[in-house]
Amino acid sequence: MVPEWPTASRMPTPVVLQRLLGKGYQWRTSANPARPCCVSGHRPYFDQPEFRAALQFRPDIAVIHLGINDTDPRNWPNYRDEFIPDYLALIDSLRAVNPLRAHSRGAIDP
Repeated sequence: MVPEWPTASRMPTPVVLQRLLGKGYQWRTSANPARPCCVSGHRPYFDQPEFRAALQFRPDIAVIHLGINDTDPRNWPNYRDEFIPDYLALIDSLRAVNPLRAHSRGAIDP
C-alpha cells in the first residue's frame, strides 16, 4: 500500500512539510505575504523582520517561493532587471549564515 501524499488542500503547509521531513527537522516559516524580493520594490522582504528571523534561524534547508509579488505593477515595470540579482542575494544571505549546509535548487512558478 502506498501512503497517501499529504496536500495543502487538506492541511497547512507547515504540517505537510513537517510530516514529509520527519522528526529530525524543525520547520519554521519566515514568510511575509505581499513583500517583493526586489530590494528597490515597495516594502521589500529584505527590510522585514521575517527576513532577519530567517537568518537568525540558520536553516539547513530553505524553501523559497518568489515571483508573484515582484510582478506587482509597483515593482515589475521599474525593477524587473533587479529580480534575478536580488533573488540570488537572498539565496547568498541564507548560505552565508549556514555555509556548511548551503545547497540550492530552485524553480520559478509560471
